[in-house]
Amino acid sequence: MTTSMSSSQPSSEQDPPLLHPEHPLGAAILTFYRDLCCAEGAPLGEENSVLVEFLTRVGIDTTQDPDTVERQLRQARHHYTVVGLRDYSSDEFFVAAVLPGNVPALDSEDGGSDFQRHAFLVIAADPQDAELFAELDRADDDDEFDVA
Repeated sequence: MTTSMSSSQPSSEQDPPLLHPEHPLGAAILTFYRDLCCAEGAPLGEENSVLVEFLTRVGIDTTQDPDTVERQLRQARHHYTVVGLRDYSSDEFFVAAVLPGNVPALDSEDGGSDFQRHAFLVIAADPQDAELFAELDRADDDDEFDVA
């Protein structure tokens, strides 16, 4: 399998938050934050410094209410891993999956003589944009590296 970082996105933007609201772990952390705020009756203060530091590191602004945090996270660009096949005979790229987050892709086979498996890590606003970025970048062999 081959992986590539997408170069189609603007590089001047800040890194996307680590927490991806569509990923099961990201959704669980958002629910945890919502429950904490309900228990406290307001967004978290500085009293819980270790917890606040963790939540801040994954992209949660602990001074905001849970609805605002979730809205901001859903509007942010995120990492997506796009997995697909490239047909050597036609040079077409077929997307098999768009996964939320930076998903490690390990593979011991290259896909055979007719097809090559690829996984692209891209930063995009949604899965459709991630798929488009991967399709555009799959032809750029200069940025690819083998992870097998």
